[in-house]
Amino acid sequence: MFKRLTALLLVLSCVAALAALCRTAGDAVASVIPPGPSMITPRAGHWLVRDAGGDLFAIGGYNATGVGQASVDVLAASDSSFDDYSLLDARLFSACARLADGSYLLAGGAPTLSMNPAKDTAEVFNPTTKTSAPTTFPMVHARTNATAATLASGKVFIVGGSGDVSSSYLPEVYNPATNQFYVGPSLVTPRSAPIVLPASDGRAVVLGGFSLFGGPTPESVEIYDPVANLMTKLRDTLFPGESGWIAALAPGLGW
Repeated sequence: MFKRLTALLLVLSCVAALAALCRTAGDAVASVIPPGPSMITPRAGHWLVRDAGGDLFAIGGYNATGVGQASVDVLAASDSSFDDYSLLDARLFSACARLADGSYLLAGGAPTLSMNPAKDTAEVFNPTTKTSAPTTFPMVHARTNATAATLASGKVFIVGGSGDVSSSYLPEVYNPATNQFYVGPSLVTPRSAPIVLPASDGRAVVLGGFSLFGGPTPESVEIYDPVANLMTKLRDTLFPGESGWIAALAPGLGW
């Protein structure tokens, strides 16, 4: 009993010392790194992206009451304060992808944190003019909690979703040349908020995400072949011989 008590006291002492060290380090960092400028619009759950010129964009998200934001806060590399610009629609948990010309495709989303109803609208935000234009036609499926990646071809592969059940297993492809969406191949495993990684050969890897309605977390890894218009399972788990890993990408995590 005495040995256990001594061990417990030692652990608590180590925790206290570590906490003190963290506070000291935090104070030191705070004294060296000053706070940055405040955004015009308070928001959470937004996409945070930086372009090649160093400009920072906080896109969509939701406010303190859970309502989706139809705006973009922009911090130019040459400025010390944010400017606010309008979107055509609130973009909460929408898919976001940087196109080859530097503009941003914003697809789907939801009006509030309830995530219903999912949207099938999409727009392209031009970071130079700070204006947004609608796509020629709506998306194939209304979706929220979707993710997207720009392929080597310049097209955008949009995967996953919730709200509209079909969006969880039916991806779609956006073609900037025609400004339209097209039906993609069915996923092997339905999922929302997956990670989509473009490959240099024009394909894309899909992994992780969450299941709908409390089902088992998707662990398989799939690959999209745009030439064959086919999804194929690469492996059953993220790491060979290991299960239980969860990987997901959602607005607010940034990239």
